[in-house]
Amino acid sequence: MKLFFKYSFVLLLFNTVLLNIDQSFFDFYYLFLIIMSLGLFFLITNPTPVKEVIYNRGFLYLGFINLVNLIYFLLFDINIESFYFLISRAVQFILIAFSIFYHYNYFKNKFLDHVVYFISIITLIGFMLPSSLSEIRFSGILWNENMLASLTGIAFSILLIKNKIFSKFQLILLFLLLLSSLLTGTRSVLIYIILAFIYKYGLSFKNFIYTLLGFLILISINHRVFSSENDRFSQWVEGVINISNNPYLGYGLSVYDGSLDTNIEYGGVHNGYLSFIMQYGIIFGSFIIFIVLRKSILTWIYFKDPPEYIRAYLFIVIITLITALVETLMTGINEFQTLLFWFSLSFLSFVKFSNIDYGENRDY
Repeated sequence: MKLFFKYSFVLLLFNTVLLNIDQSFFDFYYLFLIIMSLGLFFLITNPTPVKEVIYNRGFLYLGFINLVNLIYFLLFDINIESFYFLISRAVQFILIAFSIFYHYNYFKNKFLDHVVYFISIITLIGFMLPSSLSEIRFSGILWNENMLASLTGIAFSILLIKNKIFSKFQLILLFLLLLSSLLTGTRSVLIYIILAFIYKYGLSFKNFIYTLLGFLILISINHRVFSSENDRFSQWVEGVINISNNPYLGYGLSVYDGSLDTNIEYGGVHNGYLSFIMQYGIIFGSFIIFIVLRKSILTWIYFKDPPEYIRAYLFIVIITLITALVETLMTGINEFQTLLFWFSLSFLSFVKFSNIDYGENRDY
């Protein structure tokens, strides 16, 4: 059981990427179902270690969110689709807690590097496909450019923030991730890159010059960031209208992507905070947002002058909270950055409440 919980989260996280490639060879949704089913089985059959983990103070906020989901479901939203969300969210949160509890040293020392390598391999394979290079916006082997941009933006930021000195291999990876991020044509990925540099090196005149040069390069290649198209605004407006039509109870747990069958705009509301309100209604949704922001802010305040791996996890939390303004993050189940956000926040919370020395490994 402990072996399963050590690696289940990593499989679950990487599988969110595999779900976005061609499924004709193997449907990776089955892998998701296998992981979730095994997790649920071990939780039911091993109540003692479950209590030891879920009652850890670092993970109590996850249990509280699960409790809110359960209350909302029982009072207002009993249906099969919402039940699937309820169970999936609960099992995911518990898998996160167990993975951290039993495998802390791995997530401290190696996990972030493995995330960077995994995303770099996925990106490199995309460059090897002539069909992907012929597209106006580069998506590699994934079906969506924004998804790839989210991956490369996260990997670039982790690699930049986590290392003080870069090897030649790491510099090549940085260039690969930066190039692919720009080729996606996604505007939000520029937020990742700019904030990662500011977070790493601080604000200075030299960094301002580098940023200015970067924008001049984007202008020279006619990057989509300067497009007058503003599809997000119309999606937000439609989301607000949807909320106003059902403000108090929302549309149910299954509407976690902020999308309704009656939507005119494609892709839902593209805002994590509006998606919470659409999903739960103003009362429950605002409460969930309050829990997330309060935990994030208190965690940020706690860590003063942390080592690079803590800074990388903090940045994942920060960048997700920011980009959730333009993408539907934090609410879904099989979404890479959403799952990585909940893990990063939980990892930092565990370190905080366990009083772990940043520089030492933990013995089990």
